[in-house]
Formats: sequence, structure tokens, C-alpha cells
Amino acid sequence: MVRIYKFGILLHDCSPPITVPYLHCVLIPHLSEVNLSYRCRECKRTHSISIVKGSLSPISHEKNGQWQKLVSFDCRGIEPVEPTFFGTKWIATPFNDAPPFKDVTLEEEWADYDAKNDCAVSILEPGIKVE
Repeated sequence: MVRIYKFGILLHDCSPPITVPYLHCVLIPHLSEVNLSYRCRECKRTHSISIVKGSLSPISHEKNGQWQKLVSFDCRGIEPVEPTFFGTKWIATPFNDAPPFKDVTLEEEWADYDAKNDCAVSILEPGIKVE
């Protein structure tokens, strides 16, 4: 499965720091050793972001209502800012071997019905942050 992360980037080495809109930055795990490489037009330096191996984690219903780490990045001269769910598709996997819900979008709240477990399922108040 390919996971795509979208966010803006802030380049600290430039004076003043430069922010690049999120639509320019898409990380695709396992594409290469560096998942994002960006050469600044101002300072001519190349900055990079890599996904830390073994850091990808699913979001669990057991920690409902708590912030959960999804992925860790190794950032070199660059900082991810303004993360977004826009345009990203997710897979919601119910417990008890029920079929997964595919193409879940989290720009707003999501709800569906799990026929195997005979219950409603939902993701309420989705949010994302960078720490």
C-alpha cells in the first residue's frame, strides 16, 4: 500500500525562511532512500525529508480521542508545515475481520455501516499536526 502525505515545507537555511505550498510536496514511502528532495531556488541548497524506517503506524480505535503518531520523518534543512488530509485516501479496517472501508477521505467527518459487526462506524473530528 502506498501512503501519500501532503504538507507545506519551511526552509530554515534561507534568509528569510521560505515556505512552499503543500501541493508541491508529496511523500511516497519506499520510493527511494530520500522520500522528498527539494532544491531551493534562493540558496541553491538541496534539502530532504525521509521517512524513518519502521516508524509507520496504523491509527487504532483503542486510543480514540488521543493524538496518535502516524509516521516519523528525518528532516534535513527542511520542516514540514501545514499538513492536510485533502486529496488523500485512507483505509479504515474494522476489528473482527470485517471487510475494510476503502477510499475514506478525512477532509471532514466520515461515517458508514459495518454489516458484519452490525454497528455504525465513524471518524469524528479528524485532525492532523506536526510535532
